[in-house]
Amino acid sequence: MKKLIAFLLILSLIAALLIGCGSAPKKPAQDEEDDRSGESEETDAPETEDLPDETEEPSEAPTEPSEEQPEEDTVFVLTDDLSCNHFTNGTVDIMFREDGSVIRANAAAEQLQTLFTVEPNDEIFTRLIGVTDHRLYFGWNENEDWWGVNVYSVDYRGEDRQELGEAWDPSFEDGWLILLGFRSDVSSTELLLINRYDEIVAEDQSGAVWDAAVLDGSVYYVIVEDYPGAAGSDEKEGGWNYDLVRADPNGDKTVLKVFEGQPNFYIAALFIDEVLCIYEMDEFYNVRTLEPVSDPVGDAPA
Repeated sequence: MKKLIAFLLILSLIAALLIGCGSAPKKPAQDEEDDRSGESEETDAPETEDLPDETEEPSEAPTEPSEEQPEEDTVFVLTDDLSCNHFTNGTVDIMFREDGSVIRANAAAEQLQTLFTVEPNDEIFTRLIGVTDHRLYFGWNENEDWWGVNVYSVDYRGEDRQELGEAWDPSFEDGWLILLGFRSDVSSTELLLINRYDEIVAEDQSGAVWDAAVLDGSVYYVIVEDYPGAAGSDEKEGGWNYDLVRADPNGDKTVLKVFEGQPNFYIAALFIDEVLCIYEMDEFYNVRTLEPVSDPVGDAPA
């Protein structure tokens, strides 16, 4: 009997212990509470006013130039906009306005951004003559100076100015900036040729280049070999060689044909569309095929 009573008491104590474990939750240690409290503060969402509104309309573009760079090089072309100097690559437009401001327009983002301003000067005429993905090319001269323009380039912040010479007659096509020395008569002249990557692909300061033209994205030009200068003697055994050169956008240059034995170095060689015309010799060549063709204008000039 005593053994039975002892056994029942032991069972009662075990049951009481089990009931106590199931009903009393474990109290976390003080350190664990502190850690959880810290985690709760760090994961709290910011106030609503601090969250960006993704549906908000884009605000006015900042006046500071964007640091964004194009993913790949593109080709800018000059538009027919008569209100300003206006270039576009189909995505980005660059405009130089009469007030001297240089504007970048992004059609996709519907934003206008003032890159910088060229200080207006009543005595100096300035225009934007070429645009690449990384640089802007300006030509300027004094109002009374009609002998070509001075040319310089800057980056999109209006900084890192690079002087490119004076007395140039510029043209811009298919991403090429062609600078031919200004001339008032038919004569050979200087050349500075810059591609869409802002590289000087060809340069001649002797005055040996007759003409240059853009065709199929490349530039063709004619240069006199061993040019002696305008004051040099035109006598040379075997005559003078004229080289037809093609410059490609990647900077490669190829001599396509040598016109040998020209009687002097001041025989004009000019481009009319895709035809190289050497009128004094009554010779005309298609620059694509290098084959002789007829006079593209029908009659040679008097």
